[in-house]
Amino acid sequence: MTTPRRAISALRRKLRTLARRLARAIAAERRAAAHARPIIPGTVLYESFAGNGALDNPEAIFRELLRAGDLAGLRHIWVLDHHAGKPFKAEFRRDRRVRFVTYRSAQYFAALARSQYLINNATFPAEFQKRDGQTYLNTWHGTPLKTMGYDMPDGAFFAANTLRNFVAADLLLAQNPTMTRMYRESYKLDGIFSGRILETGYPRTDRQLVSGTDREAARAVLRAAGIPVDGRTLVTYAPTWKGASFTSPRDDAEALLATVDALQERLGDGFAVALKAHQAVHRMVADQAPGRLVPNDLPTNVVLGLTDVLITDYSSIFFDFLTTQRRIVFFTPDEEDYARERGTSALGELPGATARTVDQLAEAVLAEPDPEIVARALRWRDEFTPRDDGAAARRVVDAVFRGRVTSSELVPHPASDRRSLLLYLGGMRSNGITSSALNLLAHLDHGRFDVSILIARPKGREARMNASRIDARIRQFHLAGAPNSRKLITLASRARGRLGTRWLREPGWDARLWSSEWRRVFGVARFDSVVDFSGYSRPWAQLILHSPPARRAIWLHNDMAAEVHRRVGGRRRMRHSLPAVFSLYGRYDVFKLELPEGYKVVNHIYFWLYKNGHFVGADNLKQVQNAFPAKAGAIRVFVDDNNIHFNSQDDMVKLISFCNQP
Repeated sequence: MTTPRRAISALRRKLRTLARRLARAIAAERRAAAHARPIIPGTVLYESFAGNGALDNPEAIFRELLRAGDLAGLRHIWVLDHHAGKPFKAEFRRDRRVRFVTYRSAQYFAALARSQYLINNATFPAEFQKRDGQTYLNTWHGTPLKTMGYDMPDGAFFAANTLRNFVAADLLLAQNPTMTRMYRESYKLDGIFSGRILETGYPRTDRQLVSGTDREAARAVLRAAGIPVDGRTLVTYAPTWKGASFTSPRDDAEALLATVDALQERLGDGFAVALKAHQAVHRMVADQAPGRLVPNDLPTNVVLGLTDVLITDYSSIFFDFLTTQRRIVFFTPDEEDYARERGTSALGELPGATARTVDQLAEAVLAEPDPEIVARALRWRDEFTPRDDGAAARRVVDAVFRGRVTSSELVPHPASDRRSLLLYLGGMRSNGITSSALNLLAHLDHGRFDVSILIARPKGREARMNASRIDARIRQFHLAGAPNSRKLITLASRARGRLGTRWLREPGWDARLWSSEWRRVFGVARFDSVVDFSGYSRPWAQLILHSPPARRAIWLHNDMAAEVHRRVGGRRRMRHSLPAVFSLYGRYDVFKLELPEGYKVVNHIYFWLYKNGHFVGADNLKQVQNAFPAKAGAIRVFVDDNNIHFNSQDDMVKLISFCNQP
């Protein structure tokens, strides 16, 4: 009985795998179809925290656009996860200008491919590729107190998709010069970002200036959530997320709620303590926090407009709250652990009291304002929120939709005389190519070169470890996902590569596939030189060839023709793949041949001719005659008379010498 059960179980697993593959193939085909259709003028797509709600800067910009009479013709598409945005949907269900798509649905990817304007406060997923004719505004979601980008531990890995989104953006929004430095330094955008950074203030802070009607509506939402705000001092506890990554935060719901309950007990009935959970952990807390949790659909800055005292830790939320000139308390019982795991920026003494225990926290909330802290908070407000004056959303709309922007709002591009260099390094397995690449990167002159590398997103421990050894000054692009092209075209391109079709001109559909893939990976970034340092894979070599105009080079680590016939595990695994790479050689500008010490070129059976700017095969009589058509008859006679063998290096030297004679 055991064997039939195992067989049935194995069959079920295969069927499930097949079903998943089929679903992915159908989804990819739908994305490709959307990319083939034209962009719809006047459409604006908004996404906040991967569809976690209609929130943050995108929500503030959306409401400003609805108020703009001269932009009434715009149509608005909101990305919402299936659990999010119910009150927001109810508010706009009768508004024909507004519609909703579910995050990662077929309708989502269609809207992402076809909307004219794209507004996001985080990142679009790996499948995203900005098209010509689209305008992408990334607002990000706050001035950081914690380290960001490459300043984080293992930052190159965790920041890869963020970097990809930033280089694709036309505009990046900065609340202040500190955010501008974050973009340029922490994410290494200097020297590669061709868009513009806008220092216009943060639209979401406009929502803190709550009108009488909106104030009462927000208070009603809090009352409905069980938070007794009437006649009480509202204390909002808004910590950041903790853990390995934004997508997999640590579940610390129990500790958060314990803090809220303990603080409420110490403060008494004159206060209402509410937990504003971070987007990354809200769902973890939601079922455990009746009467204490601020609903996620209520915009954070509206809550800040009602808040009397803000308690936070390392969250950027306190920068927004500075404009209210109300009290901030920093509760950091895990300061040493957080500094070790994530790190914090050195911005100076914080603009509020600090506490390490709940007792200290209650004392700080109840204490009279400290004049020194009040003065410090005013200095921080002037430095970090100079443009958060209630009109930031209007300035952003002016810049993006009306084309009106002042020179003081646009951050100039920094001048640089360094040459930009991109290298594809291979699979980052522990082998000679990886060792050679790491050695090369360690010895490049970073005063002369702005260096980026391209690798497949590291998955195994070995690849992650090797990638972590890359010099910290180097920008890393990680390829994840697949081209946004029809499956038939992808398969046809793969077949062309497998056949090594060096005698055929690249068809337009194949060129469009790879140019599109370049845009998906690098946005509109440009490099002075691009290098396939691996030299063993046609898809990667093909991708490098479809960069914008640059000096293109390919590295030859061995006698590549002999590699065709090398056996790995008893099989000639490269007998198709390497000839496919060889067929691209003629389109590269530079070849670098690297031979290990003691290695020499030996006789092989695959030869190439460089003629009229192109490489052509020369491994049989017909190919040589095609290269020298005027001497075709004489070549045949020479081959017969001299007993020329096409697998002999000496014979080929004789033959080509004869062909080049007048």
